[in-house]
Amino acid sequence: MEIILKFDGIEETSEAQTALDGWKWKHILFELDQELRQCTKHGHSFVKHNQDATDEEYEVLEKLRSLIHLKIDENGLNLND
Repeated sequence: MEIILKFDGIEETSEAQTALDGWKWKHILFELDQELRQCTKHGHSFVKHNQDATDEEYEVLEKLRSLIHLKIDENGLNLND
């Protein structure tokens, strides 16, 4: 399969770079999701390493992870491919 993206002129440099950097954004979001997953799975604090998360922190981490997955789903994306 071949995909060709065309961008005309200097005005579209930013859009072209965004298209080329898509995989980087996906990778960063995947790493963030995995970090949040580890914290919620094991109850570790995201803020204070080597400590347990407070109930409030755990709840915020769960909600943040759910929001990330909701936005991914709403946009028809898949973080695991």
